[in-house]
Amino acid sequence: MSLSENHDYMKNEGAEEISRNTEYTEDDRKNRIVGGTLYLVTTPIGNLADLSDRAKKTLAGVDFVAAEDTRNSAKLLTLLGIHKPMVSYFEHNKRERGEVICERLRGGESCALVTDAGMPGISDPGEDIVRLCAERNIPVTAVPGPCAAVTALTLSGLFTARFAFEGFLSTNRGERTERLAKLKGDDRTLIFYEAPHKLRGTLDDLLAAFGDRKISLCRELTKLNEEITRTTLSSAVRLYSEREPRGEYVLIVDGQSELEAAEDAFWRDMTVEEHIQHYIDEGKSRMDAMKACAKDRGIFIQNIQTEQVYCDGVRLNQVLLNLVSISMKSKRKMVLVQTFLNFCVSSFLSRMSVSRTANSRTRIYRRQSVVLRCALQVNCTREPLP
Repeated sequence: MSLSENHDYMKNEGAEEISRNTEYTEDDRKNRIVGGTLYLVTTPIGNLADLSDRAKKTLAGVDFVAAEDTRNSAKLLTLLGIHKPMVSYFEHNKRERGEVICERLRGGESCALVTDAGMPGISDPGEDIVRLCAERNIPVTAVPGPCAAVTALTLSGLFTARFAFEGFLSTNRGERTERLAKLKGDDRTLIFYEAPHKLRGTLDDLLAAFGDRKISLCRELTKLNEEITRTTLSSAVRLYSEREPRGEYVLIVDGQSELEAAEDAFWRDMTVEEHIQHYIDEGKSRMDAMKACAKDRGIFIQNIQTEQVYCDGVRLNQVLLNLVSISMKSKRKMVLVQTFLNFCVSSFLSRMSVSRTANSRTRIYRRQSVVLRCALQVNCTREPLP
């Protein structure tokens, strides 16, 4: 969520004036700035009065500030009367800039890492520099404060004891669909971030994946225009088909209910083939049945096709073993067995060639099939056993 204009921070009635000249006391040892340390400083998510005294002291005391957007962070520092050297650190320069920041930290400088709003490292590249510092034994500490995800969760009116933070969903359609299919069976409350221009598509995807669950749409948190909409996914889709989304959103979605879990559990003890056959018996075509099976299991349909090839390979190899045993007993049966064998193996290998997701298990069965066919051909040149 981006930092608003100055008046967005200062409009709340009763907001106290920010102190700019806070000094450390001798007993305030925990708040002393230590050279060579990275400080993760939480910034307000909308209301400047939420900035803690410790955050102000830290920003004023470090040697330099690393910011996701130096323009937005410069506005905040200016409001606080703080003037510090700044470096940019964002998604597209995090590798090279992370190395530079770490070198300065190892040289004894202290750095405050800030994001546009909220806690650094949550749905932003801050997690990468923390990992880099951990690998190099560079001290890292946090200056906690407002977090949009937790703030929205507490305001949602939904179950808060157990929850899962998912952040922004992937923009890749396939990855997005697969992720939501896996989350369908999660009984924890789910938290998503979303930009206004993507909100309608995300609501459509959530409804298609989860069904009509409860949702709280939280926008402009801690600002004057804060709005919490507690509704259902179907109602939210209708609402935003008529209303233009504005501001950054936190979506709080109810987890899977016991009733939903019972309805989805019918296939748990089924094999993939049995699962597909269940839908075929309901009147679906085989392809539609495979798609339904893939959706239930939260996987791509290509994985279903690969599993089918794998199962065919298991059955075929058992047949091959039996055929090799039969061919050892009768010379006349060898020719018939070999003809049938060539047909079976060729058919199986052709299916393998069109399977784009052939995994190691199917490759193993392909090799075994070829070995058994060669063994049978060798047997055909020998005299049958008595």
